[in-house]
Amino acid sequence: MRKVAHDGRFPVTGTNNKFDNGEYIYRYRPINSEHLISEIQNNELYFPDRSSLNDPMEGQVRLNFHGDEIIWTNFLNNYALSVLWCAHVFAIDGQNPNFDKRFVRPDLTVEKLPTKEFQDLYYEFLNLLKEDEDYIEAKKGLHTRGSVTDIELRIHFRALHSAFTNILWALFYEKGLINHRSSTRNIRDFLPDGIEKHNLYETLNALEAEHPENHHKFKEALFAVQRQMFEELRVRSIYNIHIEHGKPHQAFSTMNVTFSDDYIDQLVATLYPDWSPVCFSRNCTNASMWGHYASGHQGICLQFKPTKNEGREYINFKNGTSIEVSDVEYGEAYPALNYFEHIGSSISVHDLIEYWLTKDGKRSCVYSKYFDNEDQWRDLYWKRFQQLSNFKFKDWKYENECRTIRRVMSDKDRLWNYNQQHLTGIVFGMHTPDDKVIEIIKAIAEKHYDGTLGEFSFYKANFSSQGNSMQIMEFQNMTKFAPKDK
Repeated sequence: MRKVAHDGRFPVTGTNNKFDNGEYIYRYRPINSEHLISEIQNNELYFPDRSSLNDPMEGQVRLNFHGDEIIWTNFLNNYALSVLWCAHVFAIDGQNPNFDKRFVRPDLTVEKLPTKEFQDLYYEFLNLLKEDEDYIEAKKGLHTRGSVTDIELRIHFRALHSAFTNILWALFYEKGLINHRSSTRNIRDFLPDGIEKHNLYETLNALEAEHPENHHKFKEALFAVQRQMFEELRVRSIYNIHIEHGKPHQAFSTMNVTFSDDYIDQLVATLYPDWSPVCFSRNCTNASMWGHYASGHQGICLQFKPTKNEGREYINFKNGTSIEVSDVEYGEAYPALNYFEHIGSSISVHDLIEYWLTKDGKRSCVYSKYFDNEDQWRDLYWKRFQQLSNFKFKDWKYENECRTIRRVMSDKDRLWNYNQQHLTGIVFGMHTPDDKVIEIIKAIAEKHYDGTLGEFSFYKANFSSQGNSMQIMEFQNMTKFAPKDK
């Protein structure tokens, strides 16, 4: 290391080459975080709940639904079971405004219902549905659609939901589970004039046949109008509920307005185990990143050096686990997959076969996707997981992000301690307050005194008017700490 300059100032270097060679990754940190010093002292990485991240589409996937009549029938029956479950919760605790989509259970099976009476109620409900025109139409129509997109499925299920709930509320009234009957308007009443309202499946099939080259544009326009109509209906319904009850009432909103969307959202949630990323960047010289993630250049940037093995990078943790560092892929469209071929990990093999892939002793065509070559299916399943967990829309490309990803079993399992060897430096922002600089240096000094510090440097970020870019300057002798007072 260089000696201290004669005037007592720490000499610095202004090159950015060290930060552009791919050897390091960086983690921007806000200066006002109450856990910042603990992160530095204890080598902590926190795996957050994805809902707390600033990109609401983390883990987004373009679902489509492609199967035969067997799996579509089982799908409709699963939806009916979930409607019954939530309606029962609503009937018991309908005055609780905190009823929300967590009660929507696409992983539910009739075997999991708590009592035989409850199971009998489901079969009675299902028998009533089998005589309903909308249910019969859906059962026949959905599997003729080929590949149904997420957006289209929401339209079909919104239309079906009013039929399902009207039948169910009548059954509940008959059984004495509720003291008044209620009804819900059919969402298809809100389709624009000129659109066939009685058999949307046939209308869409005809549209695709008549316009093979550009039917996607026509369908997109149709779905956009319907989505706008539904959103208006949803807001109006929630407003009316608010006026009636004097406060927002999530139970009414969920059961009568948003249930079908909540159900499909929960399908995505059951595709893969709950996962969480710790996010890094490949550079520490992006002014926007300093502004967004480091308290407007008042924060810091932690410099990490991953271990490398056969061309892959890893962060090693004190519990003996190593997690690979993967680069985020940026693109125009989120990964697509057929839901019926990737039914989530929360569903057991027994439930998968009994309630999804077979019906009356017959197997769905999707059955072979799972069981003809189970190893191949498993490899594809996790390959798709890697794709969706490391994908972001192109607007985020400026972040140049890489990340470590792991399953999170509970909130108590989110904080992990990495090996000290990975933390090799700290970059102070252009406006990091002096008192925070001193506090952070003291935290690193403690590591020096207890012999755990290893390779380490301090840096300062500045803006170069000559180069019109962020420049990182290294303090050459900052880690030559004076002996600790006894």
